[in-house]
Amino acid sequence: MSTKHPVRRLSTVGATALVLAIGGCATTTTDDHEPQVSAPSTSTLRPTSPSASSSPTSVPSELTAEEQLRVNPPPPQRLKATRVGDAVRLTWSPPPAVTVPHTYSDTVVEYRIYRSVDGRGEELLGTSATLTFTDAKPGTGTARYAVSSVREHGVEGPRTNAVVVPPAS
Repeated sequence: MSTKHPVRRLSTVGATALVLAIGGCATTTTDDHEPQVSAPSTSTLRPTSPSASSSPTSVPSELTAEEQLRVNPPPPQRLKATRVGDAVRLTWSPPPAVTVPHTYSDTVVEYRIYRSVDGRGEELLGTSATLTFTDAKPGTGTARYAVSSVREHGVEGPRTNAVVVPPAS
């Protein structure tokens, strides 16, 4: 082992151990001994010990509804959009109560409103502390809106199903 860069060599070993301990990530080193980190594959995991089963273990692709509620708050309900002149008024109901043990607060601090127009990318349009929002300038195309709830500590849940609003006539 070269003593040319003993601190660098130690930090590379420490970084490799930390990365492996955190997520089982693979690391390689380049010629200058800097670690190159790659994310673990989420496809099929194969056992590494000879005593382990030879059949592959699959990573589940989806959580059950109960597992999903444990980590993600539910979206608001009954999103509706109504044209009011050139503006669009959105209304919705709060998310349902969660009855399974979960990792987030039950307190909703705000709602985030998202919009896309004519199939372009979705953007955060604004926030609301109430169950309504008015988009004064929805644009000239067909708009799609979705709303999410944000809990204490910034935990944002999934968005509602989008509602489509045709352009003003």
